[in-house]
Amino acid sequence: MEFQRLKDEENNVKKQEWSLQRTLSKINYRIHTDAIKETLIPAVKQVIRISCR
Repeated sequence: MEFQRLKDEENNVKKQEWSLQRTLSKINYRIHTDAIKETLIPAVKQVIRISCR
């Protein structure tokens, strides 16, 4: 019984760690995609506009 309880506690901690890592990855992805949308894409559009003149 004690061994099973300890294993269950360990699994709960691992699940929480995994969940935290997953959440951080989602946030990081969002930050990067927003940065690309706000900086790189407008810059590329401007270069294309200039070169099409």
